[in-house]
Amino acid sequence: MKKLIQLFIFLLLILLSFLFYFYFLKTNKTSDLKKIELKENSSLLESDNNLIKNLEYNVAFDDNTKYTITAELSELKYEDDRSEIQGVPSSGNIEIVEMQFVTAIYNDKEGIPLIITSKNANYNNSNYNTEFFNSVKVIYLTNVILSEKLDVNFNENIIKIYENVVYEGLQGTVKADNVRLDLITKNMEIFMQNNNEKIEISSK
Repeated sequence: MKKLIQLFIFLLLILLSFLFYFYFLKTNKTSDLKKIELKENSSLLESDNNLIKNLEYNVAFDDNTKYTITAELSELKYEDDRSEIQGVPSSGNIEIVEMQFVTAIYNDKEGIPLIITSKNANYNNSNYNTEFFNSVKVIYLTNVILSEKLDVNFNENIIKIYENVVYEGLQGTVKADNVRLDLITKNMEIFMQNNNEKIEISSK
């Protein structure tokens, strides 16, 4: 009888030990694991955004021209490079920088600056082409151009300004659909999207 009581107490202790481990120790370990996973996921989400403050790029071209672009806040994104050279597909990713509150300065060979500001821009870090949009302003010598969009294309050495374009110069104000500026020759072309529409000119 005594042995049976001892055996019963022994089995009871084992059962209690098992229950204590299962409900307390194992539960706490599982809870800790969940906390670690949440922290890791949160950290990954923040790094995926690739947010950078006060980012600046400086580009020096072979013809002694320079291009500098800065932004108060930028986000790095990557796109597949699907371009082809002589029929051979190129590989890798293109870094696209989505910028906010942007200032860009293009200095020609003589060092004369063309200044562009806008609320937003998309900068291609592979070819330096940039799409500016939202409250775009261009300052070049005594000329000021306002618009909603502007594209800088270094492949063609062209700046295209479009959508609600207002050109302000010494001679007066011009309203048009498009302004095209050749970065090499400095020639500026102002034209309407529809050939039947006329450019508005207000002389000073």
